[in-house]
Amino acid sequence: MQLFYGVPEDIENWMSLVTRVRWNFPGLETQEKLDEHKATVLRFMGKLQAICVKEGNEIAGVMLFSRGHNMICCLAVSPDYRRRGVATILMDEALRNLDRTKEISVSTFRADDEKGPAPRALYEKYGFVEDVLIEEMGYPNQKYILHPIGLKRGTVKLCEHEKAWEIEAQNTIVRLRKILGNVIKDIQHVGSTSISTIKAKPIIDIALAVDDFEDILAFEKELRDDGFYYRPNAQASLRNQLLFACGNYYDGSGDLQTHFIHVVLTGSMEWINYINFRDYLGGTPTVAKAYEDLKVSLAEQAPIDGGREKYLKGKHDFIVYTLRKALVNSFLGKTVDISIDRPKGSIHPKHGDILYPVNYGYIPHVIGGDSEELDVYLLGVDTPVKEYTARIIGIVHRRNDVEDKLVAAPEGMSFTAKEITEAVRFQEQYYDSEVEVLL
Repeated sequence: MQLFYGVPEDIENWMSLVTRVRWNFPGLETQEKLDEHKATVLRFMGKLQAICVKEGNEIAGVMLFSRGHNMICCLAVSPDYRRRGVATILMDEALRNLDRTKEISVSTFRADDEKGPAPRALYEKYGFVEDVLIEEMGYPNQKYILHPIGLKRGTVKLCEHEKAWEIEAQNTIVRLRKILGNVIKDIQHVGSTSISTIKAKPIIDIALAVDDFEDILAFEKELRDDGFYYRPNAQASLRNQLLFACGNYYDGSGDLQTHFIHVVLTGSMEWINYINFRDYLGGTPTVAKAYEDLKVSLAEQAPIDGGREKYLKGKHDFIVYTLRKALVNSFLGKTVDISIDRPKGSIHPKHGDILYPVNYGYIPHVIGGDSEELDVYLLGVDTPVKEYTARIIGIVHRRNDVEDKLVAAPEGMSFTAKEITEAVRFQEQYYDSEVEVLL
């Protein structure tokens, strides 16, 4: 099945489908009303606001939408093509044409109408929410609305989470993949709008990984033509990444920002941090709630306009600490390659009274809280080694330091928290530490 923009040559097949399902369209009971609707469809075709899905020459579904009114006007799917994704194809294309910085509306059957469950479920899947009860052509319907995304530049405003944010993020990812193809090595929805349990600014953040920044800069014109504007001046505050942004602020027609595309190198700490922060908050409700409470407090202190910088500074320490915890947590249960720089039996390079009774090293290219590579205690290996592949079985959390340590052991070997505490006491006795073990 393929999507097409309707043309006058389609009108007879189009109206054949509408006539077949006209019980779904109050006001189309007579031939006169059907003729009026036919004229309306032809007008919409002329404005490129009529779309259809075809299989061969057969029309499986149709939709009219209005850019001027920012609304979906009608949707019909042939009974022969129900539950085959026709409505989804039509919805995706319509939403790509409508203005997400403004409210989008549609009317459908009420909750108690036997014809209501399918269309209401469709709109709710896209993040539409119930609005006022209305009557159209004397028939009781209900208005559904999709809240806008975007904020005036410099403004801080937090909104309850909306399913529409994830849908918008996925649509944005599809757009970027069409432009960039295999230049994209990974791409994911990140930031607060990707965390379903917390409030967020209604701006979509996307992390995009590439092997070389020049690969994406080669597509700057194509990205700009599709509404993704390169922001080279942002490099001063965003190290080791590029920023593209969307919104009418960037084309000069308004003052809204809607999307930020964070381009980072594949496998870099910047990529790791974007993913870890999202996943850690998504899987740790207490931390997510603490982050939301902090943001709400900061937003209340920030002025409506120009409060963004103060808001960002207020979050900084929380984010740094959370990224530290998210990093070590992300390694629990994983098998890693460890470089051993202080083998068993060696002396601490700065403190000659510390003898290493276990192998001690780091995970190459993974930067810990002290801005150096993430350290690992390797237990269960009785001889000095230079490198080792082992499973991460625990974390040593340091309350009075800027970093935490990982604990590894050979595959199939485990240690209790008490055993780990004893094994690392030679060094951890100088810190306020707590051991967490993989359950």
